[in-house]
Amino acid sequence: MKTKNFLKVLGVLIAVALLLAVLPMQAKAQGGSNTLNVASWTGPTPLANVSGRETVLKVGDTYHMWYQGGGKLYHATSTTPTGFTTGTENVFTGGTPVDLNSVTVIVEGSTFNMIAYGATEQEFALYTSTDGVSWTKSAVVFTGTTELFGAGFTKIDGPFLFKLESGYRLYFQVKTDGGNRYDIYAADSTTIGGPYTLNSENPVLSPSSTVTDWDGKFVMHPWVVKDGDVYYMWYSAHNGSSAQRLGMAKSTDGLHWVKSPGNPIIADPTLGYAEPSVIKDGNTWRMWLIARPSDQVVYYEATGPFEFQTIQAAIDKASEGDTINVAAGTYNEDLEIGKSITLLGPNADISPNTGTRVAEAVVAPIDETGKADPAILITSNNVALTVKGIKFDMGNTHDNSDRFVESINKTGVTLNIEKNIFASAPSCINGNWYITGTTNPFSLTLKDNFFTGSKDSNGISLWGNGHTVDIQDNVWQDNGGWAVNFNNVSGTFNNNKLFDTEDNGPDWSNEQAGFLFASANNLTLTNNIFDGLPNPYIRIYDSFSGTLDAHNNTFENAEDSTLGAIRISAGANLSGAKFENNSFINVPFAVQNLAASNLDTSPNWWGSIKGPASGTISGTVTYDPWCGDAACSFLVSGTEPGESGIFVQNGNLVIKGQVNVPGGIELNEPGLTVVLKDGAVVHNTSPCFIVNADNVTITSETIGGAKCVPTGGANGIDVAAGLTDIRVAGLEIDGTGEDTGDGIHFAGVVTDVLLVDNFIHDLDGNGVSFGGQPAGLQDIHGNLFMNNTGKGIEAGSFTVLAEFNSWGNYAGPTAGDGISSGVDADPWTHVDLYLGTTGTPSPHYVLTGGEITYEIYGNFQNVIGADFNLKYPDGLVVKSTTPGTVFENQSILTTTPGKINFMGYQMGGSAVTGQNLKLFSVTFTAPATAGTFAIDLDETTDLFSMAPTSEPSSSNNIYAAQLQDAVLNVVDPLSLTDIELWESVDASYWTKVYGTLADGYTMVIDPANAFEYLDAANPVVNRTLADGLHPFTLDTSSLPTGFYAYWAAKGVTEDAVPGTWQARMWLIITGEEPMFYLKVDGDSYDLIDGLQGEPNRLRVSGDYPLGAYHFNGTVSDTLGFTDSVAVNITFIAPLSLTDIELLESVDLSTWTKVYGTLAEGYTMVIDPVNEFEYLDADNPTVNRTLANGLHPFTLDTSSLPTGFYPYWAAKGVT
Repeated sequence: MKTKNFLKVLGVLIAVALLLAVLPMQAKAQGGSNTLNVASWTGPTPLANVSGRETVLKVGDTYHMWYQGGGKLYHATSTTPTGFTTGTENVFTGGTPVDLNSVTVIVEGSTFNMIAYGATEQEFALYTSTDGVSWTKSAVVFTGTTELFGAGFTKIDGPFLFKLESGYRLYFQVKTDGGNRYDIYAADSTTIGGPYTLNSENPVLSPSSTVTDWDGKFVMHPWVVKDGDVYYMWYSAHNGSSAQRLGMAKSTDGLHWVKSPGNPIIADPTLGYAEPSVIKDGNTWRMWLIARPSDQVVYYEATGPFEFQTIQAAIDKASEGDTINVAAGTYNEDLEIGKSITLLGPNADISPNTGTRVAEAVVAPIDETGKADPAILITSNNVALTVKGIKFDMGNTHDNSDRFVESINKTGVTLNIEKNIFASAPSCINGNWYITGTTNPFSLTLKDNFFTGSKDSNGISLWGNGHTVDIQDNVWQDNGGWAVNFNNVSGTFNNNKLFDTEDNGPDWSNEQAGFLFASANNLTLTNNIFDGLPNPYIRIYDSFSGTLDAHNNTFENAEDSTLGAIRISAGANLSGAKFENNSFINVPFAVQNLAASNLDTSPNWWGSIKGPASGTISGTVTYDPWCGDAACSFLVSGTEPGESGIFVQNGNLVIKGQVNVPGGIELNEPGLTVVLKDGAVVHNTSPCFIVNADNVTITSETIGGAKCVPTGGANGIDVAAGLTDIRVAGLEIDGTGEDTGDGIHFAGVVTDVLLVDNFIHDLDGNGVSFGGQPAGLQDIHGNLFMNNTGKGIEAGSFTVLAEFNSWGNYAGPTAGDGISSGVDADPWTHVDLYLGTTGTPSPHYVLTGGEITYEIYGNFQNVIGADFNLKYPDGLVVKSTTPGTVFENQSILTTTPGKINFMGYQMGGSAVTGQNLKLFSVTFTAPATAGTFAIDLDETTDLFSMAPTSEPSSSNNIYAAQLQDAVLNVVDPLSLTDIELWESVDASYWTKVYGTLADGYTMVIDPANAFEYLDAANPVVNRTLADGLHPFTLDTSSLPTGFYAYWAAKGVTEDAVPGTWQARMWLIITGEEPMFYLKVDGDSYDLIDGLQGEPNRLRVSGDYPLGAYHFNGTVSDTLGFTDSVAVNITFIAPLSLTDIELLESVDLSTWTKVYGTLAEGYTMVIDPVNEFEYLDADNPTVNRTLANGLHPFTLDTSSLPTGFYPYWAAKGVT
């Protein structure tokens, strides 16, 4: 017994512990992370024909209600939430619920499924119906027991069936404690027909732990709706003594619930207290419940979940850190906020400026005369308030202290205001936001809000201290007075917009004004747009100090030409203020500086590439240089730069040196003239120029003196369609080495076009492309189109007049740059010059000190005049010039050293047309020192002219397609100073012949050999010898004795039979034909026999007459220059030593001659008494002097005396 009692006590303790564990969890959820819901409610609306406990669902467009009355269950339908007629009594088959109160119904397909009591109040059963009236009992789905709920369990009640994503959940109330307590439980099943099993988290909702609280004993009648990720439960509750009322709870999983701090959400039972039925129907929430005293069914609807009906009520109940969702509707209240919370409207994530908003939550205070009615009043220090997606409409207020936001003498306030609308504030002293007094620190984040329709005020007035702001993506439109008025503020303005589109009154304060900055600010303004304001866009007060960095903003369409868009009061300290990279467009009075301090406004875009117009700026302002376009991709100055840049001179835009403007130089102003100084190069990563205006001229200082280099697949010049009077003159458009489009691209029809004296070449597209039929004047003359991948002019079938242009080829567009079918290019022009030489064996080569003549030729089409210079360097001397006969009138001037000027022209005669026309020749004397000398037809000064017969024509220019320069090579005379001579008896093994070319060669020939072969190698020469045979003949003036007799013995005489080898040899030995040839083949050298010819090597008979021979030859180099070479060869007999005396001595002092000769041998006595016998030699008999040095002799071991080797072996020589 004691054990059982102990277990019972333990069970009670466990139950209490579990209850205490649940209740604090619910309580803790109220503190700082809860989400409260405010909606606009209507109701209650009493329903006339139904009463009693109801349950409602909507199927399609029909509302179904089951309600209990007099112990019976009725079913009623309606197409409106309140139009139910008296219902039809329900009937049951297979068993009737023991009690018909509080049923729950869902529909699946065409079947209604009801869960209600079974045979007892301890079980729930499933009933099905096809019409909602006739029901068939299916099965018991859940049974309550004391094992589940404890000994005090008496009944289950109030079921609500909720369909999960997978399965079903049954919420219901459980009565315990002998009938003195109701908790709400949940049981789950995978099928609608059960069985349902209690969830482990039960009970899911319990009475308050404080019995005297309104829900201190009984929580009942659950109804659950899931919206998004949140579950909402409405239930009724009471404490046993107070009236039963309606409560609400929220959950993220349907099991762990947090009670609303606004409970009971309907405090008066006569307005509804129990059996809630709630559905979300589109964006409308609908609720039916019963009301005291007669259980009549009443109906409510709301724009959001039923929790709070006013924002202030939610604020009052919220804890620090809570979030309040405000549903659509109008809330006539002004809010007092003294805690850190977040207010989220239905448009919290939708921009009022760029998005499509849903129905608004509108905070619209009602005016209380003589009393300030701020929409938001901060009542405490250290409030962090976030407001998103709400509209604040002050249209119902009229006092001059009625405003959007007020915070006076509150420190530590942080406001995060995003995606809201602020509308229709009345005229308001100070500002319609008023932050003043002691505020440090104060932080304002203002993002993506819309301000409109408010009357005159100072806007957002920050007049306290220690303010930090982040203001971005907001729009102010058609308000009166300033958007902001800041003092002691640090922070940024980014991407905001200010517009004035309506005329709201006669005074300045009736219209939208910009930003006003007074004392001690440190601000950055970036990417903001000010458009159409009749007031200053930026106003800097006399008390201003600190920093103001305004860049990349747009100020446009100012209405008042007498008032500076940027207006600075006298006394302002502007040392920290700068306006850079901003755009002033259609702003007649951009900057008005009344202060003595200088304002830095460089660079900015002033709406014109030529800078601010006269009267645009007043006071001490630095504005030069300025931006050349709105993107400030390049700068323009009023002063000419040193090396390169863009500047304005005499009203024209002038380009000097090399410039690079990403995106191209846009010409958007009618009447603009662009002048490119000589040497200027526009080399953009894009087109050079983009023309979008009429009457635009692009010209170079002199013809061809400046260049446009398009890149990145772009055209050189883009011309928009529909323009008039477009002129491009004297420009080179060069696509060499670049990825390009067309040279000049007309996007469509252009009226009056002048294209003259342009050189357009090496483009990947067309030289000129017309996208439409040119209208009006066509003046297209004097251009050169060359080496373009497309056509010179492409106009499709449009008619284009393009006579007297050059096409890069003498034969015109058919052989050069082509033309489309509608282009008239005949007659055309052409000039190219080239250089030829005479007087030397190789063109453009001359020996030092020699002479060479250059001839200047031209290929001409329709040329009326030529004026060009032939330039040559120091070292060359003009010996003479000779004119041609091409022109009627001509002159050749040589008075300027290094330059020959040719001028030729026709006076009344026909234009010159022809090929290979020699204009003149000049003979140069080369210097004594070798070198290279540039002969330059000067492309920078050449002038060629024409006389067009087509009108109109603004050109008589012809571009030369080519001026072909040359390089004169002055070289030393060819000099072969040495060559190796080699000899062989078998043409296989070779030995070098003694001697040099300068000293002559000496060669042994041996009568024992039939022939001795000769070859040559490794010549020492100052230039490469020409491949081929270089001849050498015999010098017959000095020959060895017996030479001709030697050959006569072989039949080689003057009388030799013609055609025989002897006849040929006679010509060779008499010097008429070469004795041999030096054959050159690249780096290979051979001596070829003159008699036998190739490929036979030079050979000499072994019995050839000995003596000295002399040969004279000529070698030539690859250029054709020659050198005379003398070769001297002396043939001698082999060396012959025929005898020598042999001497012997025993003491190296006294010598005696050994008996014998070299031919017969020597006999010598050796005496064993003597340790050594010494030998020596003297008086050799030899045909030539022996060389100094050691001449070795070796032992012939083939025949030795007996005992020779033992003798030496005894001495250890083995």
